[in-house]
This record gives sequence, structure tokens and C-alpha cells, in this order.
Amino acid sequence: MRVFAAPPVSLPWLWSRVGCSYTAEFRAIVAIRDSADMENVRATDIAGMVGYDLWTDNGVVMHIAIESPAALRALLVPAFEYPFVQGKKGIAMATVRGDNQKSLELCRHVG
Repeated sequence: MRVFAAPPVSLPWLWSRVGCSYTAEFRAIVAIRDSADMENVRATDIAGMVGYDLWTDNGVVMHIAIESPAALRALLVPAFEYPFVQGKKGIAMATVRGDNQKSLELCRHVG
């Protein structure tokens, strides 16, 4: 699994799964399968993605979609390094649908 900045063409993959609205400041990281071409990412290559939007002086809103446990493992550290280390933010927030038990458990686990 490889993780890198998501090319703009891949962002609809995340938006269609989490149903978020987005601004021009939306950024994301993507996890793709090792066999995928990083230059021409297709929807079928994507295993997970974390999006960031609504940036403020000290915070950001995260949007997460994961297709496999391997994608979660690959994205977990980079997903938090990006806003907290690179972005120098102190708060990351996420909204989760009430019927998405796996996401609710993940959010409770990571805080």
C-alpha cells in the first residue's frame, strides 16, 4: 500500500463515500494498492482516502473512507501527521453518520 497526496481527479471517490460538501481548500491523502500507477490513479486502485477541509487558524475537518484494514493501517499515521505536524493545527474534527458503527468505534479509539 502506498500513501501520497491525492490527485484532484481522485477526490470524487472520497466525496461519493462520505457525502461531504467541500471548498476550494479541500486536500486529501490517498492509499492505493501497490500494483497501481501513481500517475494515473483510478477509482479501482484506491483502498482509502482522508480528506481535509474547512481549515481554520488551529483546526481542520477530516473526512475518511476506508475499503480495507490494510488501508487503515497505511493511512493511520499519515492521516494525523498531515494536519498536526505539517499543517501545525491543534484540532482535527470528523463527523460520522450515526449508523456507521466502524467509523464511530475508530473515532472513539483515536479520540
